[in-house]
Amino acid sequence: MQTRLAVIVWLAVTATIAANQNALPPAFEPVTDAQLRSDARLGRPVTSAYARIYVGDLADKLSAQTGVAIEADCVSGASDRRVMVSVRDRPAWQVMSALVGLYSYKLAVWRWERRYVGGVPEYRLVRTRGAQAFAARLAETAQSEFERVTAEAIASSRRTPEQWVARLADPSPVSVEERAGWGLQVFATALPEDVQKSVLRSDLRATIPVEQLPAWGRRLVEDLYKAMRPQVGLAGGGFAPAPFPKAIVAYTSRRDAVTPTLFLEMGDMGGYGYSGGLPLEDAFRKHVADLWIGDDDTRLNAEQEAGPCSGSPKHELDKRVHKFDEVWVGLAERTDVPLLAIAPNGRVAKSFPDDRVFTLGDYLRALARRDHAVHKWRHGILLVTHAGWYHTPEEVHACAWDEVRRLREACAANDGLPTMEALLRMASRLSAEQLEVLSDDWAPAKSLTPVRPILTAIYRDEEARTRLISDGSVSFRGPSARALASGLGHTAGDQVASVVIEAAVVREGANRHLALTVTFRDGRGNRLGGSMPRFPAQAP
Repeated sequence: MQTRLAVIVWLAVTATIAANQNALPPAFEPVTDAQLRSDARLGRPVTSAYARIYVGDLADKLSAQTGVAIEADCVSGASDRRVMVSVRDRPAWQVMSALVGLYSYKLAVWRWERRYVGGVPEYRLVRTRGAQAFAARLAETAQSEFERVTAEAIASSRRTPEQWVARLADPSPVSVEERAGWGLQVFATALPEDVQKSVLRSDLRATIPVEQLPAWGRRLVEDLYKAMRPQVGLAGGGFAPAPFPKAIVAYTSRRDAVTPTLFLEMGDMGGYGYSGGLPLEDAFRKHVADLWIGDDDTRLNAEQEAGPCSGSPKHELDKRVHKFDEVWVGLAERTDVPLLAIAPNGRVAKSFPDDRVFTLGDYLRALARRDHAVHKWRHGILLVTHAGWYHTPEEVHACAWDEVRRLREACAANDGLPTMEALLRMASRLSAEQLEVLSDDWAPAKSLTPVRPILTAIYRDEEARTRLISDGSVSFRGPSARALASGLGHTAGDQVASVVIEAAVVREGANRHLALTVTFRDGRGNRLGGSMPRFPAQAP
């Protein structure tokens, strides 16, 4: 009897497990270009032209144009990257393959995956684990190589005391060829090793008093001062000689560069790069380019690159500098070549090819030489990236497309105005750095940053969230109020007795805003400050 009962239980459990497995959606499996091409629906032509678009948004648009279920994965972050795209009447599978090629590197690939639902294939773009970790790996490689070349340069430029004495006896000024070695010796002898390491890793800006330098160190500063003859502006107009620098500030910066550079800044003379710089950038760009070439890619498309690339882009040509997305848009406007590009927002291209007739290859070589751009071809589509993409804010602090999509939907359902519920969610889900990145496309995101701690606290408190959304007002008192004030860095946080948060739609002429008012008060009801961010009827 017991055996029979056990068998019945086993059969019941097995049947339940089988039923649950059948209820689960089919698993996604990786697909090749050949498999993409074999789906006739993906042979349908697609057209897309955007200076900056989220990959998740682009996938949705490809899906709409083809009638095929196509999405970019949110969990792996594939949907969160932004891309410049200019393609016209290209088979969808080629654009999908090019999108993978744009972001993939050796051992760090993106890929399309497929599953069948009701016998119909669906597609999903994902970043593999290797791709998710790749930016951090590149940053580590760049940093370690920078520290290595700096250590080698310091070792090779050392001099004995006798050599320094002999050089100081020579009245000729420090030459350009000598400058880097002398500066590195100042850095290496004036700072302890642990401080040097902190400076090289951008954790510290170290100050070195000139009066504490050895004679040869002061000689470097004196000769640079005489050679540069720095000037400072006068309040009443005109200029006067700048004072002799009292200190050297050592720091490491990437600025808009691909790799780190060690700078020594000397008062009003400014600073020079003493290690890293262009030689390291060029070597690193080549390294990145080599990793970027995949089996389906070609470095050169001789026929396409020999073609003309002329005519005036729609944006100004007389500007000395341009954002990278402007450069890529200009390239798309100058040629009919299909193009996908990673254009770090806010980064500035140092120059822009003039308005003469030149070839596409000339243009691409100019961008590589001046702006560290890297290019390749896949299925006749030009792919362009920037070798320093791995440390840009939009990569390190990528803003989740899912959150942007939710905000767009909330604005669309509210006559263009963001809802309080959407702002609360966004403030709680995105970091201050992610909000800064989002502000490139949606300026009101900057207004969220100062009040983010309060909105996050409200979002996590169901009662407070409900009151603010439904009643337009919520208040905190006592320890809760002081904790919120402290989180915002309020200077009189210990005096705060209450915090009131109010939300209301405000009209100013034809314009509408969602106005948020945060007010701090002490125990007597006196106002201790606050903030009044406003959010216009504008979707990201």
